[in-house]
Parts: sequence; C-alpha cells; structure tokens
Amino acid sequence: MSLVVQNLSLGVSGGGGGISQIDTGNTAWVDGANGDDGTALVGRQDLQFATIGAALAAVSSGQAVAVRPGTYAESGLTVAAGVRLVSCEGWQVTGITGAAATGTRVTLAGNASSIEGFKITVPTDAAYGVQSTAGAGEVGSVFFCTFIGQAGSVGYGLGQTGAGKTISLELRFAAGEAAGLAICSAGVLATQGNHVPGAATLGAAWTVTGGRFQGLDLNCGSASVTDALRQSGGTVRVFTANWFNVTNALHFTGNAVDCSIQNGEFDSVTLAVLVDPALTLAGAVIRIAANHQPVYSFPAAALDSDFAVATFQRDSASLDSAFDLFGVPLSVGFGEKGVQSALGQGLPYTTGEVCLSTDSTGAAGFVDESAAAISKTGSLLEFQGTAAGHCLMWCSQRFDSTGTKLKHWGLRIKQTGATSGGSFVFEIYDGAAWQSVAVMATSAEESYRYADNLFLRAGSSEDVRFGIDESATWGSATFGAYTGFWSRVRIVSAPTTAPTFEQTKLHPSSSITSARGVVSSIGLSQQRGAVAAGGGVFGEDGTVVNSSQTVAAAPNQYTHISPDSLLNSNGDACMWQAIIPSNINTAHPLTVSVLVAFTGAGAVTTFPTGIVTLTPTETSGVLVADPAGGITPVKRSSVGAQTLSTSTAQVVSKLMQPEGASAGAAAIDDQQHQIEFGPFDVSAYAPGDMLYLRFEMDDDGSPNYDIFLGLAEVSGVIFEAGTPI
Repeated sequence: MSLVVQNLSLGVSGGGGGISQIDTGNTAWVDGANGDDGTALVGRQDLQFATIGAALAAVSSGQAVAVRPGTYAESGLTVAAGVRLVSCEGWQVTGITGAAATGTRVTLAGNASSIEGFKITVPTDAAYGVQSTAGAGEVGSVFFCTFIGQAGSVGYGLGQTGAGKTISLELRFAAGEAAGLAICSAGVLATQGNHVPGAATLGAAWTVTGGRFQGLDLNCGSASVTDALRQSGGTVRVFTANWFNVTNALHFTGNAVDCSIQNGEFDSVTLAVLVDPALTLAGAVIRIAANHQPVYSFPAAALDSDFAVATFQRDSASLDSAFDLFGVPLSVGFGEKGVQSALGQGLPYTTGEVCLSTDSTGAAGFVDESAAAISKTGSLLEFQGTAAGHCLMWCSQRFDSTGTKLKHWGLRIKQTGATSGGSFVFEIYDGAAWQSVAVMATSAEESYRYADNLFLRAGSSEDVRFGIDESATWGSATFGAYTGFWSRVRIVSAPTTAPTFEQTKLHPSSSITSARGVVSSIGLSQQRGAVAAGGGVFGEDGTVVNSSQTVAAAPNQYTHISPDSLLNSNGDACMWQAIIPSNINTAHPLTVSVLVAFTGAGAVTTFPTGIVTLTPTETSGVLVADPAGGITPVKRSSVGAQTLSTSTAQVVSKLMQPEGASAGAAAIDDQQHQIEFGPFDVSAYAPGDMLYLRFEMDDDGSPNYDIFLGLAEVSGVIFEAGTPI
C-alpha cells in the first residue's frame, strides 16, 4: 500500500504554495531564539524580532510588543507612551536579566505605557528593574512581574520617580538581595497584591521617600527583610498588611510623614514601629489600625506627635489579649447623635435570653414568651392576665468560663403601654422559693430616677436595677424547659390595665455611658460609698455629756474633747440627719456604721447593746416619678407628702461586739471600734428625701461601759456620679 500526498501547503496561502506572511495587526513579536532584528516587521508574526529593544524602537503608541519565552539580556529598554510590553507565556518562562549588572532594565516613559508578565533581574546599582518616569497626569501600568535580586544590590524592583501615576498588580520579589521590591519618590504608586516570600533579602520591602504610595494586600514574610515599610516622606495609604517575620513592620526615617495602615496584622516582628532616635515626627500624621503586639521604639521627642494606634494584641508570655488604643482620645458618638457604650460585661443583651409567663393559678403552666421579649419591633410582651399572681420571668442560657449559667443584675425594659393601678414586686429564686428584691428604675437615655415606681411610663426605655449583689442567695432552677438563675415580676394587686412591653433585655454587670454621656453602673460594677457622716456635735437625749478622750502617744498626748457625744446611761441617745444623695441606688439598702470607743474597766462579760433608728421621710420639691406617666420627673407636691410625725421608722438593735472580741477576754476600752447596723430599706424614696437617724445605748453591758460616739456614717451603693443636668 502506498500513500500519496499532493499539493500540501503550510500556513496561510498568499496566492502561491509554501509559507507566506502571517499578519497580526499592531503587534511586534519577539523571539530570542528564532527572531532577526534585521528582517523583523511590526504586525508580522512570521518576521519576529530577536531583541525587545529593537521591537520597542519599531512600535509606536497604540501598538504592543509580544515577547516569546526566553531570557533576554537587555537593559535601558524604554516603553513609550501608549505601548504595551507583554510576555506571551508569563514571568515563569520569560525574563529580562540586563545587559550588565548595573543600569535600569525597563523605563515606562509616558501615558498608558505598560509592562506585563516578566521576571526581571534587579540591577546592583541604585537603579530599577522597572522605572516609571511618566509625567503629571500620565498613568503607567506594571502587571504580574517578578523581581530577582543580586548579591550586594542596592537597586529596586519597581521605582516610581515621575510626577505621574503607576498602577501595579501582582508584584513579587522571588529571591536574592536588593534595596527593596518597590520605592515611591514622586507621583503616585498604586499597587495591589505584592508578595515578598522567605527567599528575599531586602532592606525594605516598600520604601516611600515622596509622592503617594497606595497599597492593597501587601504580603511580606521574610526573616531577611529589615523593614516591611520604610518611610522618610510622602504619603502612605495601606489597606490589609500581612507582615510577619521581618525585623520591623514600620520604620520611620523622616519627620513629616503621612502614614495610614488599615487592617491586616504584624506578626512575629521585633518592632511593630521603629522611629529613628533623632526624629521628632514634627508635622507627621500616623494612623495604624492593624493587629499587632504593642512593641514600639520611640525617641522621647516624638511622643507628642500625631501618632495613633488601634490594635488587638495577641496573648503572649508577657502580654494579655487586649484591644489597645494609643496616642489619641477615644471618642464615642458625635454632636448630632450620641452613642451608648459599656465597660465590663457589656450592654444589656437578648442573645440567650429566656422569658416565660405564668398565670395566677399555675394551670396554664409556663408559656414561652422569648420571641416577643427579644424582638425589638412589631412584638407585644404582656402578662397573661391582670389578676394577682400573674408573672413574667427571665433567665439567661449563656455560660461563664466555668460552665455556669449567667446571672443578670437587672432588666432593660422598652415599654409600650403603661399600667393603671395595681402593684408589682420583683423576685429572684433562691433555689427553694421566690424572694423579693428591691428595685430602682431609671430612664436608659436620660438617666432620670423613678425610685421603685414601675411601669407608669408608656413609650419609655428603662433600666430596672435589682438591689442584690454576689452575696444574694440565688439558686439555679428549672422552669419550663429552661434551667438558669431566674428573676420575675409578679402582680401583687390587680391593675385596671396591665403594662405591655416591646422588648426586654438582661443586664450584665457594667458601667454604662448613655447616649447623652451620663455614666452609671449596674450590678457588681457599682460601689459602696458614704451617703453622709455625722460627728462632733450631735443632738442628744437623756444624760449625754461631753466626751473626754486621751489620745496620741507621748510626747504629743492630749485630751480630745467631743461635745455631746458620750452616752453614759441606758436610754441615752444621739441624733443627726442627712439626705439621700443623687448618686445612690435606692434598690440597695442603706447601712449605718457607728464608730465608737468604750469607756470602762475590766474584761467584758456582756457587750453593750445599741439601737439605730432610721426614719426616711418624703420631701416636697424633690424630683420624683411623674404620677401621670410622663417620662420626665416632676417635683413632689406638699399635698399628700408624708408628715414627720407619721413617717415609718426602721429600727435595728444589735449587740455591740467588736470584731475579734469575745466575752471574758481582755477589756475593750481605749480602742476605736466600728459597728455596722442595717439593712435600712429606702427603695420607695428619692434623692433629696430626708433621713432622720438616732443612736441609743440600750444596755451598757457588764461591767458597765460608757459609749463615746465618735462618728456615724450612712453608706449605700453608688451607681452614678451625680444628678444629670
């Protein structure tokens, strides 16, 4: 068998047999192995250039030079305005090594000039792999280029030196030594997706001496890189920096720098920021919001510069995980709109909140109202009915670090409809039974105080503080399908109209700044402090006389005289008065501490007994909850206010046994003792209401002791600094 092939022609027929021309429009082709600069023509793929330089010289604006794979030992290449220099198969197989060790390889010399897809050897002198000299208003492009360094090189991969702009994408410094991947000294260098892997040895991955450097997704992870970014001048805007293993993330070598680093992380660096010792950073503006450890080196003269850092630091052998803000004041909110914030356990929350309702008999069981309680719009949370015994109850399904369900220290209640008549009580479950707790309501926004006057204000958002602390007996229990620490509000007497609510939130322990800037606390962030103290001269009853105490050691010993403060007979009493100040959380009871000295002789057989009587009394003219339901408090009218002679006194009697003392032991005289009396409930009273106090020696003990009342202090729980103006 034989095969005959006739009239076989390769290529495109040009009217005759054999290979003819291959037209490719405005592209000049370069092939170092097969091209010929002497015969090459622009637009002819079959007539290729041997060198890139010859091809660039042959093209003009609007044309391209396409380079086939190979290594081209050329330097001083100029890409004119409007010309595109591109490799056919990418930087992996197409390289420009340079005609000599020194000298810039490629220059982008005009508007719309570009280079794409080459591996370029960086010169050893202070020159560039690619240099952009485009003038003002002109834009050049560098895409998908990789740079290779040389031993001892002080050159750069990409240099922005013209007044124009260069846009670059996916630059890489693969290996070797050089001054840096890129430098911007003028104009604008906008680059995205830069990579400096471990094989690179650079003074700085990116250097800015002038102009504007804009970087997105800049990655540098070589331990042989001294500085990720070095700046002596100009403007830097970097978004998402991934810099690790380098010596310094940021190194400032000049004063008047403008630098902003947003997002990303500096990881495993010796210094996050290094400022040269001689600098003051005068005129500098520096903003860093990338995660890193706060390891900085600053000269003292630079500390007052406009330098601000916001970062999450990692946990380490010497540092705890934290969010840090350095250098500038923290501002939350602005003139047109306040913003609420919280320190401690955060703002009131709905995540994990459970809300159940029950009827007065328990026949309906526990109805899950959580969806209505959590929803902030379009919901309605209400009691099942208005009869006494109906309840709404809450707990949290969130856990602390020990796996224990969270407690809550109050509620934030957004109310839609006000109650009419009736009475309510808040309770917590102690593990066996419900125990009542005092409460105080304040407006969440304005911080108005309403004492224990609840559910009167339609359209309000209020914080209800429970009068409990860690000492409260609060047992975990299961109701319905949920286990947790429960609180509830129960109808005591039936209202004509029950209140309705849009949303409720559980209150953690926090100090909160309202949208108006008012600071208050709830839960364990509150502190106990003095309400008032009385001493020196008291009102007296019975045979109270002046006290005469010998105090101080020789040679400074003297007799201290205190008028009307020595109780020497049973029934003797001292009296004083105070007001409830504006910063007291009236949900917590008051305590009265008497500081006393006993005058007697011999070991005590029976300790004296004291009685403290506290009588809170309403005062007209102080701000109280508006009985008509207004959110803004009103002044209490004298009409209906308590009379002094009919106010209810609270009396606490106590054996006055000093701490550590025991009957039959040493005498307790010639010492100062603090004896605490309480609790005294003032939850129904308002700031400015009067406190009448009386301390009586009920029994002088055995042997008989006189009591010197040196000072009496009333203390309560402070939740706020003062009264909002």
